[in-house]
Amino acid sequence: MDACFEVLVERFEPSQKMARQHHAVYWGGEEHVQRPDSFQWGDHVELEPILDPLPTFVTERLPSDLRGRSWLRIQIVGDMLDYMAYEATGGEVDWGEHSPDDLIAELLDDRVSWIAVFLMNAAVRANSLHWRP
Repeated sequence: MDACFEVLVERFEPSQKMARQHHAVYWGGEEHVQRPDSFQWGDHVELEPILDPLPTFVTERLPSDLRGRSWLRIQIVGDMLDYMAYEATGGEVDWGEHSPDDLIAELLDDRVSWIAVFLMNAAVRANSLHWRP
């Protein structure tokens, strides 16, 4: 699926069900970090922190009171969206103990604001859902 799914949260506390992935190489006896640590959620999802600021074309679509906040960007990568599309068309997926519903419940609680951003077709369209406590 040609789509990007990001979650913007005010704080991120990885759960025990998320396996930390450290991305570094060792050369000349020194560690060289390649990118920030990510978190694996089962076999189909990796949560990658994004350090770049939120693109303007996304920010301008947010409600004005949510634009000035310091959001933590987490990109949901892996084949979860493909499997969800397959499941939506009648296919069966064995998510084990790491279903998308459980992931969303882990990331988005009702005590903090959050935004889900869906970028379709190489960022031609941007849509967002948001929650304010």
